Amino acid sequence: MIPVISADQIPQELLCKEDVFADQALRRKRIQQLQQAARRNRMFYSKAIICFETLSGPKQVCAHIWEVTDTYLILKGGINLPIACVREVSISDN
Repeated sequence: MIPVISADQIPQELLCKEDVFADQALRRKRIQQLQQAARRNRMFYSKAIICFETLSGPKQVCAHIWEVTDTYLILKGGINLPIACVREVSISDN
């Protein structure tokens, strides 16, 4: 079971600096999923469930993705999450 944290706790986490995916195809798929989640948020105010890697193990957060840049996700409240540490993204039903 992956621990769920609030978006406010992300800045206190020690995040992985290396990309969790070595495969370029997986990286492209991740970007597409993140961009889709950001579009969904703008259109329907949908939250995304984001699984990401920290030095203490995987964590999960349910949050609104406001923007996807080249290197970061910008979550509600101006919280930045490096894309390189994101393992999985899905749209929340809530």
